[in-house]
Amino acid sequence: MSTVPPPQDPYGQQPYAPPVQGEPMAPPPQQFQQVQYPQPPQPGMVPYAQKPKRKYANVVQCPRCGSPFVDEVRYAWWGGVLGPSMLSLMKCPNCKLQFSGKTLQDAKNGIIIYNVIALVLAFVVFFVIFALRH
Repeated sequence: MSTVPPPQDPYGQQPYAPPVQGEPMAPPPQQFQQVQYPQPPQPGMVPYAQKPKRKYANVVQCPRCGSPFVDEVRYAWWGGVLGPSMLSLMKCPNCKLQFSGKTLQDAKNGIIIYNVIALVLAFVVFFVIFALRH
């Protein structure tokens, strides 16, 4: 009969064996590992928590306050997911201005035009469906 050797830990540590009843536990190792702290940000770099939620960071600045931390609007109550993406809508967290990322103009006119077109299309679809039923 051959005996099977105990499994070896890939890191070279001894396998865990619970203490036997009545034996004192082994003292903790006296070796301490040096803790690696993250490096402070370099000049010109933006910490991760302050980075804008955009593909092209710091390309567009707010036209009102000049803040480089503008966020891409992904959903709006007036246009769902489609409206803000069609208008390339951005929002400044500092002054709360919503503007187009392409033209840097206020987005009010674009939002109004989008809603008028959506309303006209809804009426056309409604009347077409109503006309086909009667």
